[in-house]
Amino acid sequence: MRRALTVGLLLAAVAFGAWVWAGRTATPRTVHPTPPATADGRVGSAACQPCHPTLHAKWAQSAHANNMARPSAETVVGDFSDVTYTFQGTRSRMYTRDGAWFMDHTDAAGETGTYQIAWVLGIIRHQAYLYAEPDGRLQV
Repeated sequence: MRRALTVGLLLAAVAFGAWVWAGRTATPRTVHPTPPATADGRVGSAACQPCHPTLHAKWAQSAHANNMARPSAETVVGDFSDVTYTFQGTRSRMYTRDGAWFMDHTDAAGETGTYQIAWVLGIIRHQAYLYAEPDGRLQV
């Protein structure tokens, strides 16, 4: 009798496992089309929102959403009112002209360059200003 009960329970467990396994279906993965890129190779955050609305909404409330932006009166924290800063033998003059943001920089060796700010990196207390090299690389 005990053997019959053990075999019965074993067969029931196997049958139940087979039933569960047979009822499983692979969850089809959603294939998202690749959004078209802009001229500079970015798709922008708005391209993610239709397929990922919940994640996009959470992200939009985070510091990451505004961590890198084009320079504007709303995004630039630093003083670009034609001020000059000196630090360890370098000099930087920061200013705006015709709606664009610029920095004239003289390094410790006396090399001077004028750089148009292409991107603002960071928010609130600390920012870095990036300019684009002729080949498209960004430099701080």
